[in-house]
Amino acid sequence: MQIAYNISEKIIKLGAIIGIGIYICIPTTSFALGKSNSNQTVSSNQNLSQGSNSNTSQFCTNITTESNTITSKLSDLSSKLTQAWNQQNTNLTNEWAQVDQRVATDRQQADTSRAADFSKLEAKATTTTEKQAVTTYEASINNAVSTRRAAFDSARQTYRAAVKNVVSTKHSQITTQLTTFQDSVNSAISTAEASCAADTTNSSVIHSTFQASMKAAHDAFQVSRASDNTVKAQVQQLAATRDAAFKTAEATFDATHSAASTILQQVFGGSGKV
Repeated sequence: MQIAYNISEKIIKLGAIIGIGIYICIPTTSFALGKSNSNQTVSSNQNLSQGSNSNTSQFCTNITTESNTITSKLSDLSSKLTQAWNQQNTNLTNEWAQVDQRVATDRQQADTSRAADFSKLEAKATTTTEKQAVTTYEASINNAVSTRRAAFDSARQTYRAAVKNVVSTKHSQITTQLTTFQDSVNSAISTAEASCAADTTNSSVIHSTFQASMKAAHDAFQVSRASDNTVKAQVQQLAATRDAAFKTAEATFDATHSAASTILQQVFGGSGKV
């Protein structure tokens, strides 16, 4: 369950990082927010008018430089996101490889221990009937072990394939979210640039339209990210399904082991050999 928790938490954290990155990418200067200099003092209506014209015309003057900054930050965010996903996939593969190694080691130790127990049991069998019973018992236990291992392996692989699908799907969704945001930003910039080129005297309206478009793009992105929080529940459910399969396989093994032991004890009777 710990790996399942780590997977979901990492994806959620990546989503949060993207959200922060998007917020940073939206310019916070007077270019985007339309802030005026609060310390500026105007002494006449003429000065006020001139200041306003200066602020609004500055938007069109700086739009190319500022838009380049925005697109550069978005490109950098996208690149870092790809790197983070690649690292996440590598870490996941490594974690599962470590699990497989522990499983292999535990199974080898169990095989050695079981072989030793079988040798002791065989030494106790003196009659033909007892020897046959031991042979049947060993075959039954070995088959039960193989069946349990196959069930565990299948449940584990099914879980991993499903987790990969969840992760891949979420990566695709986030990529689409980011692409949609980038397209909206590019559209806002293109519209503003075209408007400025057509009529710089209307800068205040162009500026306001640009601000509204950028805010709408950000708000839409935030709404689309609402589904990011479902990953944790999905992975936890997959882990629960896997664990349930483990328990079923374990119960089946226990039942087979118990039945085989009962038959063996009946053959040996009350001799106390087994």
